[in-house]
Amino acid sequence: MKIAVFVDKFGTVLPFFSSGVVEIYSDEKGAWDCIHQVPMDLSSEPGMNEVLSNVRMLVSEFDGCNLLVTENVQGIVRSYLSDYQIGIWKFKGLFLDEKILNHIKVEVEKAIMESRQNQEIANPVLVGKKENAVYELDLTTLVDCDASLSSRAVLISFFQSTNFRELIIICNQSPKWLEQSMELLKLSSVFDDLGDGQYCLTVIPQDFETGLDIRKSVLADQISNQEETCSSTGCASAGSCNNETIKVNLMNKTMSFIE
Repeated sequence: MKIAVFVDKFGTVLPFFSSGVVEIYSDEKGAWDCIHQVPMDLSSEPGMNEVLSNVRMLVSEFDGCNLLVTENVQGIVRSYLSDYQIGIWKFKGLFLDEKILNHIKVEVEKAIMESRQNQEIANPVLVGKKENAVYELDLTTLVDCDASLSSRAVLISFFQSTNFRELIIICNQSPKWLEQSMELLKLSSVFDDLGDGQYCLTVIPQDFETGLDIRKSVLADQISNQEETCSSTGCASAGSCNNETIKVNLMNKTMSFIE
């Protein structure tokens, strides 16, 4: 496993918008070794273009590493990193020894196992005959399975892997990211109020024959990142209006070292 840690020259874990070095550790040989260092300076309030450029630079150096340890990171950066399948582990204090890395590795492996189990629950289910290609997903129950599951994580995976004629979504709110990405994904929708705070959003491809190929060609970072902002009918998350989107249960993990 590989884990990246953003630290200063004293070994203190830094917030993402700081100047320091990203140290990449690997336990491939049975013990944790620092195999690569990437200098990064985001201490001067950079614009979003510079932030995205630095994220791309950082990811290009990761070489199979998909976890970054940092003191904190803002929502838009978390979204950028998530698009590149990079998780965030929050840690405050001195980065001291391999015990911390071992602890993180155990927790990550546990989270991945839980996520795989919950993802099976979260997948849209076929309704009726396969040739009808009608699927249904109840977003209102996802939060009961795993609060980290978001409409964006579940639906993008489905859109880019399944050819469907209709997807019936039961939800408490209409996902704003989906509203803003309809044209890009060549989808249309019908929105119905079911009462008692529940809605039915029926998503239909503009062209069934070519729809899957079109959706597969869309890159993740092209799709709207408006995951947790409110639309005209509510919030975009599967549950409540929560500003912490978690990627495979890792994006909001926090540790503090106390001497």
